[in-house]
Amino acid sequence: MKQILNQSEIKQINIYLDCTIRFGKAQSGVTGYILEYTTPKGSTGTLSAGIPFESATKYQAEVVTLIKAISRIGEYCSLRVYTDDSWLRSVLNGWIDRWRAEHWIKSDGKVIQNADIISILDVMIGDQEVIAIGDDHPYKRWLHSEIEKAAKHQYEDGIEYVPIPYK
Repeated sequence: MKQILNQSEIKQINIYLDCTIRFGKAQSGVTGYILEYTTPKGSTGTLSAGIPFESATKYQAEVVTLIKAISRIGEYCSLRVYTDDSWLRSVLNGWIDRWRAEHWIKSDGKVIQNADIISILDVMIGDQEVIAIGDDHPYKRWLHSEIEKAAKHQYEDGIEYVPIPYK
């Protein structure tokens, strides 16, 4: 049985996303995230990573990146997700609940695109509060710069996981 927490006990974690993959067809690129949290001593801590993709759409890459970021959280929390992707914001701010209720089927009877990874994201989120908002945040320039650098070296070095520690 899941422990019920009072609102004052729920920690807030911010996840900042960025992606070198642009809208349209599947392509190579790098996504990155910064997971920002409050340490037990009350200071701000961050975890970050870059994730290269050989062939993915922006939607696929950002959902997988969000799943990887959430997988690093070991406790119930309230999530704020910062992304420039209006589709992902809509998914997190309501579509995912509707799609789950409809068993991942759209009103036209077809399975939603990327249902496999979106259903994984749904399980990862569970019943935690999630709010997705625009991508204007203090890490924006730094994160974008780091994933752009990683994207340039992605195939030269055979990188599978790109640590990008925030300084």
